[in-house]
Amino acid sequence: MLLIVLILLFQITPASSQPQGSQASQLPLSGRSAQGGSVTTTQTAIPGTTNSINTINPAVQVQGPFSGSASSTTRLPFSGRLSLREAVDRAIEFNLGAVGLTSAVRQARGQSKIARSALLPNINASLSETVQQTNLQALGVRFNFPIAGFSPPTIVGPFNYFDLRATLSQTVLDFTARNNYLASKEIARANELSVADARDLVVLAVGGTYLQVIAAKSRIDAAKAQLTTAEALYKQASEQRAAGVVAQTDLNRSQIQLLTQQQRLVSLEKRLREDKDQSCSTHGFAGERSV
Repeated sequence: MLLIVLILLFQITPASSQPQGSQASQLPLSGRSAQGGSVTTTQTAIPGTTNSINTINPAVQVQGPFSGSASSTTRLPFSGRLSLREAVDRAIEFNLGAVGLTSAVRQARGQSKIARSALLPNINASLSETVQQTNLQALGVRFNFPIAGFSPPTIVGPFNYFDLRATLSQTVLDFTARNNYLASKEIARANELSVADARDLVVLAVGGTYLQVIAAKSRIDAAKAQLTTAEALYKQASEQRAAGVVAQTDLNRSQIQLLTQQQRLVSLEKRLREDKDQSCSTHGFAGERSV
């Protein structure tokens, strides 16, 4: 014998019957988790050939996650020449400063949904099946029939039944849960603004390092021209010294200027390599040199 019993039980439990209310969420002082890193600009005055003229040398200093990036060469094609617009687009997508805060925004939105779930109804459902046999004699049920040789069965079954239950609970009034939800929304909003600020810093870092590389190349071209001039002056002084027109002091002075220009060219080439490494790390070309 099959017995199927379907029981639907809906219960609305008030908030006062819960053993423990909602707990207030502890927030950081700034409303979000702090992330290190900065992008700053500096200007250094370099004395010129006279005391009345100075050259302003601007520089961009990138620290923390803004100085690194995920590799973009496997996802975006690279033609070999990197324009400023392409560098900015790559950096916004792959720079670690912007990527880290973008992940924080997704995390804050998820926490906001979790806080919102405390204000929504909770529905729990369960389904069970029971298979049972009943011993009538153990229950004290006995049958006496006047028919000889016939006795009724003492065990009934097996029979089964199903039990389906659904429980609905709703918090009518919970100010703590509501405040937690509002706070989580503001945290997500603060992180979104932080992402916008981080993208501005990324643009500053990319534009600064990009222009630093261009300026470094121009300084190398100027240093090469000055080195060529110094070589010509040294050659001229050597010939004049051989002819006895100039003194040895003038020849030594020309040689010192030549060696100074050679050392300056080596220093500028080293600075260019460093600027390229920093630019590649900021733009999304980890371990590569471009521009």
